[in-house]
Amino acid sequence: MIKIKNTLLESKHLIIAGVLVFIPLLLFYPTKFTTIDEHDYINNAQLLLNGGLKTDCSLNIPGQWPAGEYCISKYNIGTSLILLPAVILNKNLIALTTFAAFLVGIVVFYKLLQMNKLDKKFIYLFALFPPFIFFTRTAMSEIYSMSFLLLSFYLLLKATKQSYYQPLAALTIILTLFIRYTNSVPLLIILGYLAYSEISLIGIKNTLKEWIYLILLLLLGIVLFSAFNHQHYGALFRSGYYFSSEEGAVIWEQVPTTLIRYFLLTNIFYPLMLILLFRTKIKWKNLLLSAFLGLFLFYTIIKNVSFADKITDLILGLRFLIPVYPFALLAYFELLNRFRDRKYYKPSLYTFVVLLIGAAIYINLIHQGFLSR
Repeated sequence: MIKIKNTLLESKHLIIAGVLVFIPLLLFYPTKFTTIDEHDYINNAQLLLNGGLKTDCSLNIPGQWPAGEYCISKYNIGTSLILLPAVILNKNLIALTTFAAFLVGIVVFYKLLQMNKLDKKFIYLFALFPPFIFFTRTAMSEIYSMSFLLLSFYLLLKATKQSYYQPLAALTIILTLFIRYTNSVPLLIILGYLAYSEISLIGIKNTLKEWIYLILLLLLGIVLFSAFNHQHYGALFRSGYYFSSEEGAVIWEQVPTTLIRYFLLTNIFYPLMLILLFRTKIKWKNLLLSAFLGLFLFYTIIKNVSFADKITDLILGLRFLIPVYPFALLAYFELLNRFRDRKYYKPSLYTFVVLLIGAAIYINLIHQGFLSR
């Protein structure tokens, strides 16, 4: 009993952070979903239960695209796979499923704070980050991508030291790819960086020997991944976005405006975050910044439909960066951690947390009002 009590006390900030996210969600609980994206993810889960993703084009289902003799959704199936239990039991559990996925991300981020000896109270700034709060209310893939990418990173760090983590790391990586194919950008950066670090330390032969389970399982996953693509999309490395003419769509004209928008958004919620990132001294600095900036630059060039030129861009504009945002936040929090001995540190931190709690309630309230129309 004493051991349990001590564990709870040590994890109090983690527990409180989870509760602070859950209470507004519970008070303004979403029971319907209005976007085509959400409809597709839920519909795909139902189609998987029925044995496949292909539909009759004559049904004119929103979000389905012609693929020869049948129609198919452009969205990846990872999110739909996770939603299967909620679709089977009760669709009202969908928002709770997204919250559970976010909780995974919160726990992993807390572990990373501990690994870097950063103030555990930064978990509030992570859990209450306004875009995270909004997407936790949806059936979209943002939170799933973020949490499972973060879990993949954590498990890979563990797998380089303890081989029994390798099977779980491989399975998580494959699921992360199925959630959103563009998660391959940060995943390749992470895998490449860790592999290079290991090879530098112990050589390529020893690295292959140490990583054998991870490599074999990833290769098996890639084979299954490619077979799925060939069966449903007609080519080994094709996605549903091919049929909506969005796969690999480079739009150079959007680069200047997207760069400006991303620059502004990444410096608004947490002041000067992007500007100060390069001054961080955190462990894995180059890896964290490469993963974040890699996807940042990718979505600067590839067709980006996250901006509507409305006030909602403050939240929705960051949606494509959400999978890698924890990497930027971890580096940013290392900078803030240097001020923890200053007398104004705690008052400033708690004041900001109170503001974030207010923002979380407001976001839940406004979104619930939108859903109630």
